[in-house]
Amino acid sequence: MYTLIDKKEIGRRIAILRKAKDLNQEDIAARMGLNRTTITQIERGNRDLTAVELGKLAEILNFSIDKLFSDDFSVEIKKTQKRKEKGKETGRKNFSP
Repeated sequence: MYTLIDKKEIGRRIAILRKAKDLNQEDIAARMGLNRTTITQIERGNRDLTAVELGKLAEILNFSIDKLFSDDFSVEIKKTQKRKEKGKETGRKNFSP
């Protein structure tokens, strides 16, 4: 059975699916050809998804669109190794006296 869900709930579910795959918004944006801020807006429910974008997300995050809109939506989140922080190296080294 399907109940009407709003954009904020769809965005929340997309964020859950993304995090379950241990991906960040930049990863998704790059694979979809969008800006990270666009992914942020989608996850906050401030931007609609096109059918094409929804299809790409389903492929990237390996989920069924039916599942996304289902009343019994759930995601099994496995504990994974913490994602390494991305950052630029400064070239400085820490030396102990």
